[in-house]
Amino acid sequence: MIELGAGDGTKTRQLLTALNDRHFQYDYIPVDISKNVLDNLEKDLHTHLPKTSVKPQHGDYFNSLHSLKNSHHPKVVLFLGSNIGNMPDDKAQQFLQQLSNNLNTGDKLLLGVDLIKPASVILPAYDDEKGITGAFNINLLERINNELDGSFDLDKFEYAPEYDEKDGIAKSYLKSKCDQEVEIKATGKIYQFNKGEKIHTEISRKYNDEILNNIIHDTSLRISEKFTDSKLYFADIILTKQ
Repeated sequence: MIELGAGDGTKTRQLLTALNDRHFQYDYIPVDISKNVLDNLEKDLHTHLPKTSVKPQHGDYFNSLHSLKNSHHPKVVLFLGSNIGNMPDDKAQQFLQQLSNNLNTGDKLLLGVDLIKPASVILPAYDDEKGITGAFNINLLERINNELDGSFDLDKFEYAPEYDEKDGIAKSYLKSKCDQEVEIKATGKIYQFNKGEKIHTEISRKYNDEILNNIIHDTSLRISEKFTDSKLYFADIILTKQ
């Protein structure tokens, strides 16, 4: 079982616990670009699931998958949390094609996706009352100031999320409150912003069956099963390499 971008493993621990309760025999291989994250995850699992075989791999997703391609063991790849929703559809298609190329026939991918929902449900999630998502986006400007010697005045930008139910894509923007200029010394440039001009910081694609099938159409992956919550807000899709 190979998890791409394992993070702190909070979600995965629920799955591993269920597998252990049913006495499955497997190696859990978390893959992440952060060595610190993997070290902490390994310690946590040794504490809470001491019988689980944990074999962390530090590095790039596809290098790690390629190194395991010739293993005779069947593989299940986990890509949870709807992380794929942060990619435009063409990039998601390329990602899944490359992932498919590093799997053998019969190997499986468990893909977490966020399903298309009404704007009345989506927008409050991206414009929460506590302002956490807005602060997360504004922090990008603060990072530019700190790491690239930028001159962004954080009070002159506001967070502006948008969502269109027809295309199913939530978009995050930072909107300039006034005409202004910003210098970023690391680039040696000065950038002009008009009042109302927006910086596009993030997308979060929502899915339905048609969109998913379009994305996997040119890959060797096919949908085997789909599990949803009771409100049809989210789905876990099992795809099998043909």
